[in-house]
Amino acid sequence: MKMLYETAGFFGGIGYGCLFGLLALRVSTWSPTSRRQLPVTALAALGRRSLSGYLVQSVAWLVLAPPYALALGDRLDSPTFVAAGCALLVWLGTLAGAYLMHRRGRRGPAEVLLRRLAYGRR
Repeated sequence: MKMLYETAGFFGGIGYGCLFGLLALRVSTWSPTSRRQLPVTALAALGRRSLSGYLVQSVAWLVLAPPYALALGDRLDSPTFVAAGCALLVWLGTLAGAYLMHRRGRRGPAEVLLRRLAYGRR
Protein backbone atom coordinates (compact mmCIF):
# COMPACT_ATOMS: atom_id res chain seq x y z
CA MET A 1 0.00 0.00 0.00
CA LYS A 2 2.85 2.38 0.84
CA MET A 3 4.48 1.74 -2.56
CA LEU A 4 1.19 2.44 -4.34
CA TYR A 5 0.77 5.66 -2.36
CA GLU A 6 4.29 6.88 -3.13
CA THR A 7 4.05 5.97 -6.82
CA ALA A 8 0.67 7.64 -7.25
CA GLY A 9 1.95 10.75 -5.51
CA PHE A 10 4.98 10.91 -7.78
CA PHE A 11 2.97 10.59 -10.99
CA GLY A 12 0.24 12.82 -9.62
CA GLY A 13 2.83 15.58 -9.11
CA ILE A 14 4.01 15.20 -12.70
CA GLY A 15 0.38 15.29 -13.84
CA TYR A 16 -0.29 18.51 -11.91
CA GLY A 17 2.83 20.06 -13.41
CA CYS A 18 1.64 19.17 -16.92
CA LEU A 19 -1.87 20.44 -16.17
CA PHE A 20 -0.60 23.84 -14.99
CA GLY A 21 1.77 24.01 -17.97
CA LEU A 22 -1.13 23.44 -20.37
CA LEU A 23 -3.22 26.00 -18.51
CA ALA A 24 -0.41 28.57 -18.75
CA LEU A 25 -0.05 27.86 -22.47
CA ARG A 26 -3.76 28.38 -22.98
CA VAL A 27 -3.79 31.64 -21.01
CA SER A 28 -0.76 32.97 -22.90
CA THR A 29 -2.68 32.82 -26.19
CA TRP A 30 -5.45 35.12 -24.95
CA SER A 31 -5.36 38.66 -26.29
CA PRO A 32 -4.40 41.37 -23.77
CA THR A 33 -7.74 43.15 -24.26
CA SER A 34 -9.77 39.99 -23.66
CA ARG A 35 -12.23 39.94 -20.77
CA ARG A 36 -10.83 36.51 -19.85
CA GLN A 37 -7.54 38.22 -18.95
CA LEU A 38 -9.11 39.72 -15.77
CA PRO A 39 -8.51 36.68 -13.49
CA VAL A 40 -4.90 36.42 -14.62
CA THR A 41 -4.33 40.14 -14.04
CA ALA A 42 -5.92 39.92 -10.58
CA LEU A 43 -3.78 36.92 -9.61
CA ALA A 44 -0.64 38.66 -10.85
CA ALA A 45 -1.60 41.77 -8.85
CA LEU A 46 -1.98 39.67 -5.71
CA GLY A 47 1.37 38.03 -6.41
CA ARG A 48 3.03 41.44 -6.60
CA ARG A 49 1.47 42.36 -3.27
CA SER A 50 1.92 38.95 -1.68
CA LEU A 51 3.27 40.19 1.66
CA SER A 52 0.32 42.54 2.11
CA GLY A 53 -2.09 39.77 1.10
CA TYR A 54 -0.49 37.34 3.54
CA LEU A 55 -0.71 39.82 6.40
CA VAL A 56 -4.36 40.69 5.65
CA GLN A 57 -5.28 37.01 5.54
CA SER A 58 -3.43 36.35 8.80
CA VAL A 59 -5.27 39.16 10.57
CA ALA A 60 -8.60 38.00 9.11
CA TRP A 61 -8.06 34.47 10.46
CA LEU A 62 -6.99 35.91 13.80
CA VAL A 63 -10.32 37.75 13.99
CA LEU A 64 -12.60 35.06 12.51
CA ALA A 65 -11.40 31.77 13.97
CA PRO A 66 -10.15 31.83 17.59
CA PRO A 67 -12.52 31.37 20.51
CA TYR A 68 -11.47 34.70 22.05
CA ALA A 69 -12.53 36.59 18.89
CA LEU A 70 -15.57 35.90 16.67
CA ALA A 71 -15.26 32.08 16.93
CA LEU A 72 -17.36 31.48 13.84
CA GLY A 73 -16.49 27.77 13.77
CA ASP A 74 -17.90 27.22 17.25
CA ARG A 75 -21.05 29.29 16.80
CA LEU A 76 -22.28 27.63 13.62
CA ASP A 77 -23.14 23.99 12.96
CA SER A 78 -20.36 22.96 10.59
CA PRO A 79 -16.89 24.28 11.43
CA THR A 80 -15.43 22.81 8.23
CA PHE A 81 -18.00 24.52 6.03
CA VAL A 82 -17.51 27.80 7.89
CA ALA A 83 -13.73 27.55 7.53
CA ALA A 84 -13.99 26.84 3.79
CA GLY A 85 -16.46 29.70 3.28
CA CYS A 86 -14.34 32.12 5.28
CA ALA A 87 -11.21 31.05 3.41
CA LEU A 88 -12.87 31.67 0.06
CA LEU A 89 -14.29 35.04 1.08
CA VAL A 90 -11.04 36.25 2.66
CA TRP A 91 -9.03 35.17 -0.39
CA LEU A 92 -11.48 36.81 -2.81
CA GLY A 93 -11.33 39.98 -0.71
CA THR A 94 -7.55 40.11 -0.86
CA LEU A 95 -7.69 39.36 -4.59
CA ALA A 96 -10.12 42.24 -5.17
CA GLY A 97 -8.08 44.60 -3.01
CA ALA A 98 -4.87 43.76 -4.87
CA TYR A 99 -6.60 44.24 -8.22
CA LEU A 100 -7.89 47.66 -7.15
CA MET A 101 -4.39 48.68 -6.04
CA HIS A 102 -3.09 47.46 -9.40
CA ARG A 103 -5.66 49.53 -11.27
CA ARG A 104 -4.66 52.63 -9.29
CA GLY A 105 -0.95 51.95 -9.76
CA ARG A 106 -0.22 51.55 -6.04
CA ARG A 107 2.03 49.10 -4.27
CA GLY A 108 0.94 47.09 -1.28
CA PRO A 109 1.36 48.85 2.08
CA ALA A 110 3.56 46.10 3.53
CA GLU A 111 5.79 46.14 0.45
CA VAL A 112 6.16 49.93 0.70
CA LEU A 113 7.02 49.70 4.40
CA LEU A 114 9.52 46.90 3.85
CA ARG A 115 11.21 48.81 1.03
CA ARG A 116 11.37 51.97 3.14
CA LEU A 117 12.88 50.07 6.08
CA ALA A 118 15.43 48.33 3.85
CA TYR A 119 16.52 51.26 1.68
CA GLY A 120 15.35 54.36 3.55
CA ARG A 121 13.74 57.36 1.92
CA ARG A 122 14.97 58.22 -1.56
